[in-house]
Amino acid sequence: MIGSFVRRNGGIGYFAISFFLIVVGFSLYYVRLADMDSVIILHFMAGRGADVLGSTGDALGMLLSGSLILVVNAILAASLARRAKALGSVVGMLTALITLLILIAILGIIAVN
Repeated sequence: MIGSFVRRNGGIGYFAISFFLIVVGFSLYYVRLADMDSVIILHFMAGRGADVLGSTGDALGMLLSGSLILVVNAILAASLARRAKALGSVVGMLTALITLLILIAILGIIAVN
């Protein structure tokens, strides 16, 4: 289903998926983390415990930087698509991968806290 959507829409499909992942990340942030006032664990290793502590603003910063990456890469892909369509698709794929990794990081932060 997702594959056919991307094939029909080309590079725009990857950015639609990326936008959806960022929206899911923001939704999870506001449901689970936004009301916390205490220090949260940003990185946890099973053998050593909590490495990095921070505030909920740090988790929000990850989502905001992911949104900025999405916008900049969409502009870049639009300009590259005029010259070579494959380059626009590659930028779209990499943007979807980056936003997926950001979503996984937010899910990890939520699971630990």
